[in-house]
Amino acid sequence: ANLAEARAIAERRFGPAGAELLRLYGGLDDATASAAVRQLMGDAMFALSERQMLRAAARAGVPAYGYEFARAAPLYKRQNQGAIHAADLSYFFATLPDSAYGGGGARPGDYDAVDERVAREMMGALVAFARTGDPNARGLPSWPRFTVANEAYLEWNDISRAKRHMRAEALEALWSQFRPRMEANRP
Repeated sequence: ANLAEARAIAERRFGPAGAELLRLYGGLDDATASAAVRQLMGDAMFALSERQMLRAAARAGVPAYGYEFARAAPLYKRQNQGAIHAADLSYFFATLPDSAYGGGGARPGDYDAVDERVAREMMGALVAFARTGDPNARGLPSWPRFTVANEAYLEWNDISRAKRHMRAEALEALWSQFRPRMEANRP
């Protein structure tokens, strides 16, 4: 999508706030518009609800761990995509090259040693979490506990690392679009 098309998509979904949301996601010109509108729509469907659930758990004193899967495997790069929805599943369950989409046309070389390492780390964190309620274990990337103050999360990628406040300004602006509707529908 070029900038005009991306703005039209964002404005259809978010009304007059769409253009500003697109700007907050880096949609500033034709070169950045497509990635920005994909991130905006992905956050509207997934990251925003993840953030709200993590905040609720943290406020209730429940240990919570957020993550963003950002690894764009060679398969998805070849298809001109980044990390796509549900791509993390084949890493968490070490089923590469199969994915939630049945392999998605994977060819030899579409996954590499980095993918295999990331899959081992993700599976290790999942097993540690199942055993102890904490995804941290020796040999794995440090996964910080989410709090309302730190909004910490682990970014799974070529080099996985702990981060804070994922796209905070953009997600807050996005939440401002959903919050009135959510509050209006409370019983």
